[in-house]
Amino acid sequence: MVGFARASGDASLVGLLHDVAVAPSHRRTGVGGRLLSSLLSQLRGLGIGDIGLLTSDGTRAFFAACSFAPDADGAVHMALPPCRTNDRPQPGDYIRTDALREAMRRELQVQRERRAAEEKRARR
Repeated sequence: MVGFARASGDASLVGLLHDVAVAPSHRRTGVGGRLLSSLLSQLRGLGIGDIGLLTSDGTRAFFAACSFAPDADGAVHMALPPCRTNDRPQPGDYIRTDALREAMRRELQVQRERRAAEEKRARR
């Protein structure tokens, strides 16, 4: 295998890149950029416009060269520690998916409206 790229998301609003991996013998040949471009095209084809990633210092320059920048809202990576078996959440502990999806949809709409207003002001 020369390389692969993968992402996850909610299939409607938000995508998260997880990996763009290229075999050492094929790095710096454009393979990673083509994999990333293909993956981004697939996500955008699904209507996903909010695409983020978690990256290490070692790959930050690659993603910056591909037009990624720090999160506009200043979000930072955080994680829960692994839970012990007896600490697992119960089904009633989860946020209702439809309520979360609606909240995310509203937030995306607000972001789109802000961008449109900014673009309109910039044209004046």
